[in-house]
Amino acid sequence: MAIFSSILPNLVGHTLHSGPVKLRLLHKAGCGAYGVVYLAWDLSTPQHNPTFYAVKCLLKYEPGSDLAHIQQREIAFHKSVSHHPNVATLHTVIEEEYYVYLVMDYYEGGDLFSAICDRRSFVDNNHNVKRSFLQLLDAVQACHDAGIYHRDLKPENVLCSQSDSRFFLSDFGLATRSVVSSSFGCGSSFYLSPECIGSSSDPVPYSTRHSDVWSLGVILTNMLTGRNPWRVASAALDEGYAQYVRDGPQYLACVLPISLEAAGILGKILDPNSLTRTTIPELKVAIMNATDFFPLDDVPEYIRLADQSFETSLENADGDVGTCSVIDVTFEMQVPPSLIPMYSGPSSDVRTLTLEITTSSFVNQISSSTTSDSDSESGGPVTPVTRSIELTAVVPHLELAADMGSAGVEQVVLVAEPAKAHTARARRPSSTTVQRFIGAIHRMAVRAQ
Repeated sequence: MAIFSSILPNLVGHTLHSGPVKLRLLHKAGCGAYGVVYLAWDLSTPQHNPTFYAVKCLLKYEPGSDLAHIQQREIAFHKSVSHHPNVATLHTVIEEEYYVYLVMDYYEGGDLFSAICDRRSFVDNNHNVKRSFLQLLDAVQACHDAGIYHRDLKPENVLCSQSDSRFFLSDFGLATRSVVSSSFGCGSSFYLSPECIGSSSDPVPYSTRHSDVWSLGVILTNMLTGRNPWRVASAALDEGYAQYVRDGPQYLACVLPISLEAAGILGKILDPNSLTRTTIPELKVAIMNATDFFPLDDVPEYIRLADQSFETSLENADGDVGTCSVIDVTFEMQVPPSLIPMYSGPSSDVRTLTLEITTSSFVNQISSSTTSDSDSESGGPVTPVTRSIELTAVVPHLELAADMGSAGVEQVVLVAEPAKAHTARARRPSSTTVQRFIGAIHRMAVRAQ
C-alpha cells in the first residue's frame, strides 16, 4: 500500500484560517497511511483556558480523480454519522491549495490500542469491557442503520476519552454503501473476515455488514486478552485459525485467558459462516447479560483440562491406602504463534504446550477377601512409601516486544517437599493445590510481556 502521509511536510506551527475558524497546529498526534493528525489550538480561546482539536491533514487530489472521489466519500460518510455520541465529531473541513484538513474533537485518551496495550484498561474488568464494547456496538449499528459499512474496524480506529470511559469510532477511509462487495482484502489483515479475504479459488461477493461484525469479534478478543486469536482468518494460511475451524469456541477457551462464557460469545461473532453469524442487536443482549469474561484466577481452560486429567487419573486409582504407585499425566495441545501480543513481530512455528504431572498415589491393595501373610501387619491401613510431588511443564518462551525473534522452549520444574508419612487414611492431593502450581507456571509464560 502506498503511504501517502510520508510525503506530507511537517506542518507544526502552521495556522489554518477559514472564516471564524483559526487553528494553530502544535504537534503531531498520530500518523496513518493517508494522513497526519495534529493537535491544534483554537486561537479564539484564551491561552490559560485553551480549546484543542484534532486536525487530520490529507493530500488534496486532482478534482475528478478516483482518489479525490474516495476522499470526498470518506468526508461525506463521516459527516453523515458525526452526530452520534460514539462517533468522532467532525466539525468542519478546510481546503487549501495542496491539502485538506478535517477538524475533529480531540480525545486525550488516544486510541483503543493504547487503552488495551499501554494502560491495560480492561484486564479482569468486566464492567469496563461491557461499557466500552457496548459503545462501539452502538456506533457501528448507527453506521449500518445509515447504510454505511466501515470495513476497517480495529482498535487504532477507535478513539478514547482520557479516563477510557467513552469511545468514538473514526476513520471512514474504507467505508462503503455497498451491502455486498467484491473488494477482497479490504481492511487490516488481523481483522478481515474469512469471506473478505477471499482466499478460495472462486471467491464470492460478501456481506459488508457481516464482515464488520467479524471485525468486532477480533476487537473484543483484543480487549479481553491483549492478543490476536490468529494472524489471518484462513485455514490454508494460519494453523491457529484452522484449529479454530475444527474445534470451535472451545479452542478459544483452551488457548486464551477467557471464560467459557466469553468463548461462547466470541464463537457466535467469529462464525466462519457469515449467514449464521450473530447480529449486532443479538450481540448487545449477549454482552449485557454476560456474567464474567475472565476465568477464575486467570487460569485458561487448557490448565483446567490438565487438572481434570489429573483428577480423573486419581479417580481411576481404585481402593484406599496401600502400596505407592506413580501416576503420570501428560496433557498436550498446540499453542499457535498468533497468540502473542498485538504488537508482535513475525510468526514462528507452532509450538506445543505440555503439562506433565507426576505424583504419588496411594492405592489400597487390601480387600475383604485378601489376607496378609505378615504377622506384623493386620488388615489395617498400611503406611505408604512417601515421594515428592514433581510438576514439570514445558512452556513456550514468550518473547518481549523488543525481541521478537523465534521462540525457544524452556523447561520449568517445581519440586515440593516430600509428604509426611501417615498411618491414617491418606488424602489425595488437593486439586486447588495442583491448580496453583500449574497456574504459577502459566503466568510465568503468559505474563512475560
